[in-house]
Amino acid sequence: MARALDVTRSKRPLTTILVGPKPSAATLDAMTKVCRVLPVGVTEQGATTALLENWLAVLLPLKLPEPTSDTAESLDSIVSRSADLDQNIVGLIGFLDWATGRVWCDLIAFDTRGGVNNRDVIEVFAAMVDHPAFGLPEALYIDNGNEYGFATYLDDAMTLMVPGFHGPGRSMRVVNALPYNASAKPIERWFGDFEPRYLSTLPGWISGNRMNKRQEAIGRTVAPYGTFEDFVPAFFGLLKAYHSMPTGKQSGLKGHSPNTTFQQHVVAGWSAITMSQDEVRAAVARRVERTVIQGAIQLRGRRLSCEELWQYTHDKVLVCDPVYHAPAELLVLDMKGKRLGIATPDVPLHPLDHRGAQSTAARAKAHRDAIVQMGSSVPKIDVAARLMALGQDQSEVIPNEPAGKVSFDPSQRPARILMPKKPLIPEERRREQDERMAAQMDLVKRIVG
Repeated sequence: MARALDVTRSKRPLTTILVGPKPSAATLDAMTKVCRVLPVGVTEQGATTALLENWLAVLLPLKLPEPTSDTAESLDSIVSRSADLDQNIVGLIGFLDWATGRVWCDLIAFDTRGGVNNRDVIEVFAAMVDHPAFGLPEALYIDNGNEYGFATYLDDAMTLMVPGFHGPGRSMRVVNALPYNASAKPIERWFGDFEPRYLSTLPGWISGNRMNKRQEAIGRTVAPYGTFEDFVPAFFGLLKAYHSMPTGKQSGLKGHSPNTTFQQHVVAGWSAITMSQDEVRAAVARRVERTVIQGAIQLRGRRLSCEELWQYTHDKVLVCDPVYHAPAELLVLDMKGKRLGIATPDVPLHPLDHRGAQSTAARAKAHRDAIVQMGSSVPKIDVAARLMALGQDQSEVIPNEPAGKVSFDPSQRPARILMPKKPLIPEERRREQDERMAAQMDLVKRIVG
């Protein structure tokens, strides 16, 4: 049952199972103010008990309740008792420092948007790690609810920022508590102690049981404390008193107050490793690759740029895209993970607005200047001289002695070898022509007779 209701993100500790005719919408609305409601089924007139037993199979071995005639009256009493409940809910997000017993927390007022989400927890956590009295924790033990999913992105950041603290057999910085195991979480025990000892001293406190509310007098409910803005300073005043109050001798602080224990750590040389809130938001982000076009990038349908992108001479960058926030600006890294700058959205300008041309020209000039500066930083290299020096530095390969030598005797060859002649000079060429003609004339005279 609890798991089924957790899917709907219900935070009420009490569960009511509705079996039988469906109550009115007003009754259901009143009941959800004080408990979680699980409707098992709606029976029709004349339905058998077998159908109801099938619906209640998940609750067995519980026995079916006997029907009563005052069902409507009981539901009406629920509506009347919850009539004074305000729809606004105040959420408390807290982090307990296990070493000193101090608590960093914040209050959040909800009207209609539901419960605590990841953005709320991130903002409280970011404010804590940015404070010099807290900073980044060595380990973070948190609930396993969906609203704490951001913590998985903090493993790398915490590992890089804090010198190694590793428990036996593990290296994870973020540890999730087991489901439905409130007793194992120290912060839950602190909640259970802070309310009756401190919050109960405020006017308007009615205890945690909404069905058995505290009363100022018989038949008269407790007057509310005031507005949310009135409650916030009162709450933090009580929290400050808690930090100054000595604990019991059997506690982990050995009778000292959280502030005294913290002072001892400060005197011993402890100092925080802080992280800015913007960096925390950037850490809870996915790294996505983007192409730089004209000194800008595209993400979530928006065009973003910065001066560092104007001067960037490569094609690709990594952009830290927040998982839970709607970013007003984005952290941009090069492909090796080195920080480039913070990109902000480009302001669209009308084509006739002269500022558009000026901005484009400024970006092009910044890009050219970056290339010129890069070129001037490159040393002059004589490639031919380097190649010749490389060749000179190579050792000569000395061959082995020949295994044999091939030769031939021209007189023993059956065929004549005609060697190519060198070109003759003109006088020799004419003399050869005269000799050939004379030989041909002699041959003709012998033939003719």
